[in-house]
Amino acid sequence: MAISTDTLLCLQSIANVLHKVLLDLPTAELVEHFMLSDIATQWPRLTHSQRESLALNKLSDYLKHWDGSHEQLIALQLDYGQLFNGPGTPVAPPWGSVYQSASGLLNGSSTLDLLTFYQQHGLQIHFDRNEPVDHLGLICVVIAYLLDKMATDNREQYSPILQRLLTDHVQPWVQRCLSLAEEHAQTGYYLGLSLLASEYFRYLQAVSNELDESDA
Repeated sequence: MAISTDTLLCLQSIANVLHKVLLDLPTAELVEHFMLSDIATQWPRLTHSQRESLALNKLSDYLKHWDGSHEQLIALQLDYGQLFNGPGTPVAPPWGSVYQSASGLLNGSSTLDLLTFYQQHGLQIHFDRNEPVDHLGLICVVIAYLLDKMATDNREQYSPILQRLLTDHVQPWVQRCLSLAEEHAQTGYYLGLSLLASEYFRYLQAVSNELDESDA
């Protein structure tokens, strides 16, 4: 299949959304932005699967009932915490090393492998808090950067980097992380977005593989 520039920019936009959703505690401003922009209707249909439809329905229903109350925001922030951040051990840890090391700890050998990969390709992440580079939210920043470069600069140079990033450093664990988030989400917001993220990474891997084969 031919991958258009518009498709690459669309995938970049989704990566930017997932970066915010996965990395930061939710704010009323972000949820209201999603509500006012009608994100559940405007979200690009990538896989046209039942899971994607379910995800959009869950997200849409949550946003329709959003009233911006303090209680609702606290419930959403607690859901984010128990899924991705703590306190305590989150049920869907967003760090790759948790899934790829026998110890299940942060900053394992897979984290160092990812850091080395970034250094080899001149990829730098500047972040204002101490966070392992294999946090899925930070990986989404790199994915967005690579997709932007592929769309506007040199597709042949950057598509193999994206393909390697996904195949070697993301796909071995990302679906497990997102399936745990799907299983344990207590709000339609995070259930819907976890499902959408899962479908996104499936689709992105297929697109990346196709681009890599066409560039070979």
